[in-house]
Amino acid sequence: MKYLSLFLLSAILFFASCSKGPKPIDFGHENCHHCKMLIADPKFGAEAVSKTGKTFKYDATECLILDLKGGGIDEEKMADYYVIAFDKPGKLIDAREATFLISPNVPSPMGAYLSAFSSRESAEAMKKEKGGELYSWEQVRKKIAEN
Repeated sequence: MKYLSLFLLSAILFFASCSKGPKPIDFGHENCHHCKMLIADPKFGAEAVSKTGKTFKYDATECLILDLKGGGIDEEKMADYYVIAFDKPGKLIDAREATFLISPNVPSPMGAYLSAFSSRESAEAMKKEKGGELYSWEQVRKKIAEN
């Protein structure tokens, strides 16, 4: 019985460590996988999570996109992409569900002026206040990768 309990505990810990969801960013203590800068601003950041659960963290969405473009991570091995919601600092949301704003009046850590929002309504409100253009995940990937 003792060995069965140890086996079950080990199995639970193993599968918990292989979680494929986002992992909180430890702002001020972790570095960007792409540019190696310190991830410091809780309004920006991104993660790629592999199919095996390995997490790659970024200080800005543009670094994630450029890492995909440049082969820093293999897109075929990735399961999910997450971005920090500008309107909900520190909160990681599914990049495919986010709305992105590129506005020269909202600087981002790497200079692409790119922010992610948890809802289209929040992004539209910021666009109305600061100007710029709205994009989906696929649209913003193409725009950043082209530059």
